[in-house]
Amino acid sequence: MIWAALREVTGVVLTPDPGASLMDLGLDSLSAVEFRNQLSLRLGGASLPGTLILDYPTGAALASYLAHQLGGGR
Repeated sequence: MIWAALREVTGVVLTPDPGASLMDLGLDSLSAVEFRNQLSLRLGGASLPGTLILDYPTGAALASYLAHQLGGGR
């Protein structure tokens, strides 16, 4: 569930390398906010911090955080 939501929101961003920095792959501060909002919607309205991309800057880190927060779902 988590990887599917991340792929849906980011499109090709996570495909090349889940360890790459999302900001280096093209997200800026405005798109990071939109990313968080869209991800929250796709995860059933999960409350996500405004600093999500800064705190978890790679797809792998973000997926790990979300799995922990959401009870390990995929």
